[in-house]
Amino acid sequence: MSQQGLEALLRPKSIAVIGASNEAPPRGLPDDA
Repeated sequence: MSQQGLEALLRPKSIAVIGASNEAPPRGLPDDA
């Protein structure tokens, strides 16, 4: 995958993780690794 492709996937996921972390522990870290 290209760098741009990875960024496009990680950015929305990061936003979702930040929003979810207000109610639940972050889940995106293992997925993004």
